[in-house]
Amino acid sequence: MANYNDRTLEHLKGTGTHSTNMQIAAELLALPSRGGHTLKEISEKAEISERQLRNWRNDPRFQRLVETKTKNFVRERMPDVLNTVLDAAINDRSGKHAELLMKMQGMFTEKHEVVAIQDQRNRHDVTDFDRMNEEIEREIAELKQQIGDEEDE
Repeated sequence: MANYNDRTLEHLKGTGTHSTNMQIAAELLALPSRGGHTLKEISEKAEISERQLRNWRNDPRFQRLVETKTKNFVRERMPDVLNTVLDAAINDRSGKHAELLMKMQGMFTEKHEVVAIQDQRNRHDVTDFDRMNEEIEREIAELKQQIGDEEDE
């Protein structure tokens, strides 16, 4: 007898005895708001127990099946969505809808400008660094001179 995971894989491939049930459950779960159905109603329509539906819903492979069916549903409805947006842009003279259409076509992108503001208290002028370099070089020269004087003694 095959274990649960083997049967689930068979169902996902459409080869198991319950594959039709799994497909029905996945289709209903993929609908927006589950098509208005409760989980109990979905299990009844798929002719499975609520426990079986819970088990399937916890299986990553079944989750991918539902996700695929959801994406397919959205893809199928996309022309209707685009027509609605287009109608609103033209008939209602909606700038937001026109902007959305242009963005979808890559004709309009938002520009975000980032400006770095430096804290004036910690800001150093280049001349400050030049002065610090000169001081360091002067100190190095003095140290070299001291070392040279000590070696001479």
